[in-house]
Amino acid sequence: HDLFFSERNQDFLNITRNWKTIWSRKDGMRYMVLVNPFGGQRKGGEIFNEVVKPMLLQSNSRFEAVFTTHAGHACEVAAALSLAEYDGIILVGGDGLVSELVQGLLSRLDSDQASRVPIGIVPAGTGNGLVKSLLSTAGEQHDPVTAMLAILRCRPNTLDVGLVIQDGVVKYRTILSWAWGLVSDSDIEADALRCCCGPIRATLQGVVNIFRRRIYNGTLRLRLSPSEENSSPQEWVTITDRFLLIWAMNVPYAASDLQVAPRASHDDGSFDVVVIRSRVSRLQMIQIFLEVESGKHLRHEYVEYYKVREMVWEPACDKGMVCIDGELAAVPDQSRAGLPRMHQDKDLPMSYSAMRMQVSSGLLSCWMP
Repeated sequence: HDLFFSERNQDFLNITRNWKTIWSRKDGMRYMVLVNPFGGQRKGGEIFNEVVKPMLLQSNSRFEAVFTTHAGHACEVAAALSLAEYDGIILVGGDGLVSELVQGLLSRLDSDQASRVPIGIVPAGTGNGLVKSLLSTAGEQHDPVTAMLAILRCRPNTLDVGLVIQDGVVKYRTILSWAWGLVSDSDIEADALRCCCGPIRATLQGVVNIFRRRIYNGTLRLRLSPSEENSSPQEWVTITDRFLLIWAMNVPYAASDLQVAPRASHDDGSFDVVVIRSRVSRLQMIQIFLEVESGKHLRHEYVEYYKVREMVWEPACDKGMVCIDGELAAVPDQSRAGLPRMHQDKDLPMSYSAMRMQVSSGLLSCWMP
């Protein structure tokens, strides 16, 4: 990293002198930089000042930086952004910041044009699943400097988006994940431990909920992606059962240490769906839970794995929560009072009823290594 931050380093001088040739980048790129100073361990501002800003200055880039101040701020910025003034958007934060920006961009009247503005992500959140997936796919390390190098090389790639539809209207655009059951309950309920347990709160809550063993009744319909085994693009699988969890992923990692869908790809036109039904025991669930970090949980017979183009979910119970991109999206009305205080009065984007998710292939543009 001294290569980029020490002007006394001759290698640094040589690289900056020949920057355009080495990185195949354009001179004078213009960026909108959004920084979440409150996410994760509250290091967004520090990462911007110590990594992002110096590298932008050294690459002769022009930029405007906005520090978010409230929930939904990134969505507001994206909705009002003058697209002609910027060549791309850099996000210094976690998956929540990316999701907010995407909702704003794709809700615009000129969403076709807005979706083509490249997005770059510098990890500074709690989970960082999307940027971890993009960097790991290219065999790169998961850190702010490596992420900035990927952005400054200016090599855009496409990113699939899941359009979550309710009552015939697109209510949410997911770039990371859709979850119901054990996973989403643990994610939200862990926020009650935020003040005392820090980053391990979700793990602790997950273990507690495995032993609570909540069962969720519902129906899941999946339109499978074409493959060697399935050549028909219209084949549907219907599962009506008692579930422990349903977890749909756009990319391999839900967080930097959770490789939920090892076979997923950001641009294959599919979401990968992990299903675990109620027949699994508590001990087996603990074993599965411990292997998610490495992606080896797929070897267990109780873990079902589907690659899909479309998904329809219908709950048949009045418990559980739906989380999209790690954010609470829907919950039964009678369950609101039991949520952590920070979630009780939220204006949620969806009702706790049937949802359909359709994959829009390559809808967004993102910078890759």
